[in-house]
Amino acid sequence: MGVKTKYTAVRELRRKAVFFWILSGVLIAVSVGSVLLYRNPWLVHRMDAGQATAEALERIAESSSPYIKIDGMELTFTGYYKVDNGGEVCSYCYMGAIGDDYILADLQADDHGAMAEEAASENKVLKNYTLCGQLVQNDGMTACLAEAENMPVEEYKAYFRMSDVEVLEYGSDQERVRIYQLMLIILAVGALAVGCILLSESKIAEEETQEEDI
Repeated sequence: MGVKTKYTAVRELRRKAVFFWILSGVLIAVSVGSVLLYRNPWLVHRMDAGQATAEALERIAESSSPYIKIDGMELTFTGYYKVDNGGEVCSYCYMGAIGDDYILADLQADDHGAMAEEAASENKVLKNYTLCGQLVQNDGMTACLAEAENMPVEEYKAYFRMSDVEVLEYGSDQERVRIYQLMLIILAVGALAVGCILLSESKIAEEETQEEDI
C-alpha cells in the first residue's frame, strides 16, 4: 500500500471517528431533550395521603413527571375490573379519598390470569396502602362507573366529588420510557467508544506511515 493511500486511510478513520462522536452527541441531546421536554420517568412525586389534594394531583398530571407515590392511602374496591383480549383479569379499580375529593386507581391484579367470571378481589379495602402510578387526565374508569349508575360522566363526577385525574398502576408508561431513555444513553456511549477506537487506530496507522517515510 502506498504512502498516499495510507494517509487517505488515516483521514477516513478520523472522519468516521468524528461521525460517531457527532452521533453520540445527537443521541445524548435526544435523551436529555426527552427528559426535559417530553417525559421524566425518573422523578416521582412523593407525599402522604393527608397531604394529597385533587388540585395538587391535577398539576402533577399536567407536568412532564406525572408519577406519584402516596403513602397511607385507604382504597375501596369499586367492583370494576379490566380484562384482556383472552378474558383474563389484568387490573382492579379502587377508589380512595384525597382531601375532599375521590380518585380512582387502576391497580395491577395480583391474581393476573384469572378468568373474568372468577374475578373477585379478596381485598375489598386496602388500608395504609402505598399508591404508586402514573396520573392521567382521563375519565376512562369514571365513565364505566357512571354508566353502571346510568348517569352522565360529568354529573357522576360532581355528585361523588370525583377528581379529574386517575391513577394507573397497571398500564403506566414509566418503565417503558425509562427503558427507551436508557437505550439512547447506551447507544450514545457505544458511539462515543467506537469513535475513540477509530481515533486510536488512525493514530497507530499514522505513526506506521511516518516510520515508512523515514
